Amino acid sequence: GTGDWSSDVCSSDLEGGNLPSTRIVWFYPTSMSMNQLNIISNIWNQLYSYYIGPNANTLLSSIPESIAPYTYYQGKFGAGVNVLTIDIGGGTSDAYIVDNNAKPAFITSFRFAANSLFGDAFKRAGADTNGFVKKFKPMMEQALNANGLAVVTNVLSEVERSQISADYISLLFTLKENSDVILKGCQDNLDFMKMLQKEEGAKTLMLIFYAAIIYHMAVFIKAKINEGNSNVREPEFIAFSGNGSKLLNILGVDTPVGATMLSEYTKKMFEKVMDSDYP
Repeated sequence: GTGDWSSDVCSSDLEGGNLPSTRIVWFYPTSMSMNQLNIISNIWNQLYSYYIGPNANTLLSSIPESIAPYTYYQGKFGAGVNVLTIDIGGGTSDAYIVDNNAKPAFITSFRFAANSLFGDAFKRAGADTNGFVKKFKPMMEQALNANGLAVVTNVLSEVERSQISADYISLLFTLKENSDVILKGCQDNLDFMKMLQKEEGAKTLMLIFYAAIIYHMAVFIKAKINEGNSNVREPEFIAFSGNGSKLLNILGVDTPVGATMLSEYTKKMFEKVMDSDYP
């Protein structure tokens, strides 16, 4: 908001903000049950009323996770194009497609996301048997100990004891940003993303993971077309968001060559499902 700061606690100006006029938008996966959604909505309303002001009904709102990134990409791609946004989280992925009339065509959510790649599936024994943990744990611990980072090693060990592999691997991704690691200047030795990029097996698994999502979306879009929805067609752009989408960097999409290769691969998958050339 704009204007003068005003509250019961502090009346001084703070960056020209006006707390009672603050608008908050929070996001949720469409796979969330109505009961969960109502519980979380009530919590947001209570916290807004307590900390900000009485206008939660007008200044507090929520939208599905997959719609949020489209509002950003809309300005980049412009109106009148088909855009499919896929938000990859830990437990769920949300997808949202906008048709050639710049209107929402459909939104869907499915329980296949980053934890499906790095988690423990239905096994009770977690980190002891997880392939990623078994492969990279010794390498990480060796690099940490070589740089005198025993405290960070202990944190990793504590998380490992929880037997939740997804949590352990999430921590590996953050090591290069750890303040102690930065102080020692050994970020490159603890860059988990770079390690995965160099590991052919990891690239293969990531490609299968990506292919599963794209195949599901292609089948979904084909079904919508077959239902007679004339405004839906193959997307001109596919935009990714969510922490899980960073995993695409394993496939080198942060480089022009990698991005082009993945784009061609994606088109071929759509052509296989649609049984026609990609328009």
